[in-house]
Amino acid sequence: MKDKRQYNKLKEHGEDISLENEVKIIADDRGSLDLTKQIDTLKQDIERLEFWNSQMRNEIQFWKNKSSELEIAQNLLHGYKNVIERLTAKLRQKDS
Repeated sequence: MKDKRQYNKLKEHGEDISLENEVKIIADDRGSLDLTKQIDTLKQDIERLEFWNSQMRNEIQFWKNKSSELEIAQNLLHGYKNVIERLTAKLRQKDS
């Protein structure tokens, strides 16, 4: 196994094989009172909250649609029940 990254062909000398461009430094050495860090944190919070807001709006719309579908189904059921009651009453009158 290779221990070092080496150029194997002459053509590769124009390419960057250093690790600098492949690794992102994540460590944040700024203190908690640093204003730029606080601004960055607040911006991340805003993005997160906007995402959740859009998700909740979608969910609210979904449940509103379900509620209206349920209301329509209940109205149909009530209407069918009234029709059945009237028809059974007419049949009972004819049989008597």
